[in-house]
Amino acid sequence: MRWTSPKLNIGIDVGHSSVKMVALNKTTNSVYKVKSIDMFNENHVSEHTDINDIVIQSTINKVLDGLPTKNSDFNIALSTSFNNLFVIDIPQVSDNEIKQVMGWDMEALLPEDINNYEFDFQILSRNRKDKTITLLVGALQKKKIELVLEVMGKYGDHIQIIGIDMLSALMALFNKIEVVDDTVGFLQIGADHTTYAIVSATEKPSFITLPFGGNSLDSIIAKNQGIAFATAREKRINNEYYKQVDALEKSNNSIEAELFEHVVGFTKNLIHFNAHYFHKYKKNITQVYATGGLVNDLMIAEFLKNEKLFLNIPCQLWDPIPENATQNDSQSALHYIYGPSLGVALHG
Repeated sequence: MRWTSPKLNIGIDVGHSSVKMVALNKTTNSVYKVKSIDMFNENHVSEHTDINDIVIQSTINKVLDGLPTKNSDFNIALSTSFNNLFVIDIPQVSDNEIKQVMGWDMEALLPEDINNYEFDFQILSRNRKDKTITLLVGALQKKKIELVLEVMGKYGDHIQIIGIDMLSALMALFNKIEVVDDTVGFLQIGADHTTYAIVSATEKPSFITLPFGGNSLDSIIAKNQGIAFATAREKRINNEYYKQVDALEKSNNSIEAELFEHVVGFTKNLIHFNAHYFHKYKKNITQVYATGGLVNDLMIAEFLKNEKLFLNIPCQLWDPIPENATQNDSQSALHYIYGPSLGVALHG
């Protein structure tokens, strides 16, 4: 009997410091393979500013190396470094006019000329009484799309840019849970920034993007110790700065104290955002789900799970990949990183 390669839906998440991939078997919709390549480790990069187009393209190729790509579909999520999620209302128009009308509102919300962007959007609701359409819109810089499409061209023409990392992670989460009556928070904690969403079955989602992630923690360590960014990153990943949260709070060590204050500042921003949401909608957040690469950090994981120190709200660390879902998976401890790549793979 002749063995044939499986047809796959391949989701790729191009982040700020790594590229993640989830491949789903099209027939069974089960996880065929997951893989992550760190741009620092694989490309001998010492500073995050050294990650250029060549490094990104090389990392994408390494992630896909050895994967049966014939007859497979590729769906791609991209990270951006600014607040690129918006909820807007537009007049009720036909579906083929939405993108044009949406552009008029988006022009005032973006830091660059609107012609520099492509848009990913989802219709949240159609209000017949007000004759409006509520949209969830993600903005993507064209130059980053072109960079990814350039390297993906050799893998065939079944390729599409689905959208941004946060929307893709939300897609994966909602494939696993259902928001019925509760109002929940969702944290996607990445290398460059964190996006927090509050989602309810009855209200528009609310988003905030904060400059908190692995890069900000590593910059604190590098500055305090006078070492290269990549060295600081390696030390943090190896948990050299990990202590019990109570001990960290009382530490006299300058690095540990600054790390703790940085995390506390991040938490205060989330508390203020939750308070603003309650003031607007009179709804309390009952549960937070947290995922993303920084959730693998022991200090951050413990902080998130400490209800008293975090938000006074239960926080569940969400692993997008089912346990034992892959064969010969050596990265099982890193499953928190796969939310966006799983989301776009499911889209296929």
